[in-house]
Amino acid sequence: MSAKPSVHRIHLNRAWTTPESTEGPVVRERCFHSPTNLGAHTRVGLCITSTVACESVVFNQRPLVLQTGLREYDDRIGYEWEITEHLESRNQLVLRWTPSDRCNSDSLPRFDVWLEIQDLE
Repeated sequence: MSAKPSVHRIHLNRAWTTPESTEGPVVRERCFHSPTNLGAHTRVGLCITSTVACESVVFNQRPLVLQTGLREYDDRIGYEWEITEHLESRNQLVLRWTPSDRCNSDSLPRFDVWLEIQDLE
């Protein structure tokens, strides 16, 4: 019987910025360096939870398909993607939400973002 692969998490909770735009969706951006020491059998997942559904998520200028229900997170909406093939030395992540009573430039939704690194071998 093989052991379940361990998962290492890198939280991306700090250094988010807001672009200069004042109209349209609520936007947060973050750049980060690629994780190091990734092997040939390493999988890197991007995980997001938010109290308000994302309008769009763009990783390194590639729109990611929004599918929910992949995980359960109490009162939050959860998203997950495999991004191993799309990692660059410096990466950019852009989150957008539709403005609403629960989400506007003065009141951002609560959200968490992290990478899950898993060695599959």
